[in-house]
Amino acid sequence: MKRHIIKTLYLAVLTIVFTSCYDRDIPNIEPNLPAVSNLQYTLVGDSVKLTWSLPLGHDSLSASISTLNGTVLVSGNPTSYTFGLVEVLKEYSFTVKIKDTKGNLSLGQTVRLTRPGAKITKFAIDTINGVIDNLMREIIIYLPVGTNVKTLKPTVEFTSGATLSPASGTTVDFTNPVTYTIAKDNMTFTYTVTAVVAQKPLDYVLLYNGENVAPLWDNIAATVNNGVANPITNGINNTLTCSSIVRNSIVGDAGGRPWSGGALWNAYKVNIDPAIYNKFSVMVLKESAGTVQLEIQNADGSVKDWLKTEYTTVGKWQELTFDIPSGRTAFINNILIAPHCQDVIDHTQTIYWDELKVYKK
Repeated sequence: MKRHIIKTLYLAVLTIVFTSCYDRDIPNIEPNLPAVSNLQYTLVGDSVKLTWSLPLGHDSLSASISTLNGTVLVSGNPTSYTFGLVEVLKEYSFTVKIKDTKGNLSLGQTVRLTRPGAKITKFAIDTINGVIDNLMREIIIYLPVGTNVKTLKPTVEFTSGATLSPASGTTVDFTNPVTYTIAKDNMTFTYTVTAVVAQKPLDYVLLYNGENVAPLWDNIAATVNNGVANPITNGINNTLTCSSIVRNSIVGDAGGRPWSGGALWNAYKVNIDPAIYNKFSVMVLKESAGTVQLEIQNADGSVKDWLKTEYTTVGKWQELTFDIPSGRTAFINNILIAPHCQDVIDHTQTIYWDELKVYKK
């Protein structure tokens, strides 16, 4: 009996801690509106149009359309919404919920699609890879100063079963942008390829590296140590200093909360426009695998997103990436890191992070 009580209490604690690791400040509202019906999609050029039917007898409804990249809110009893620029051969899912003026919600209805077609997956000249934008179907490749662009011979990889013109390995004059055409199943797609003879510009902004770009991380349920020595400098992160916290193996403050970590805010807040930037990366080093979370906020903390990814290379530096939701419009001013956002850890450990970057679209 005693063992049963102890086991029950242990499971209850795990449930509380596990729940706290997820998005805070989101109310739990039970669905009590009928869901939309007849949810369908239609491909219109490069866009996808969603249509649905609203339940009868309910007025002044709004809809939320959610994807992996964010949520769009539409008011005025909407029965359709169009998303532009849908990439081919990529799986998308769209979930539609409705809400009335009293705050009543419906269950979500989901439709999934993969746009058929073909795409270029690699474009290289010698050992230099081009940057491929499969949404806009544009490729740019930066070449060393002195390169003769009139006689370049690109190697191109693309969807199996498709045809490409000019063919991979063909000598091409890139004095001006060149159009590549890829076709499959009676569908044709064109890419504009531009060769630039110049050093490739940095596609990111370094926000923190513990040395010459070194804002101070504030405490979040733990004491952050700024400017500590990097314990492993012979790997992918060779900077001399970084930040760290002691993450406790028991629930509580001072390192025992799921969101134990640090924050860049107040005097060290950032100013990131999501119209320009679309992802973050950060180096993490710890002794156990688990979920790492970046919480991004606007200046007053009223607009928040929780970005999560998995640390798996135990005992080594690993560069983790976090996508900014595509539907976000509010500027990002505060960044909170929880370098071990998980239900439990098996022992108290010091966790390190470094090299926080934000990348341009």
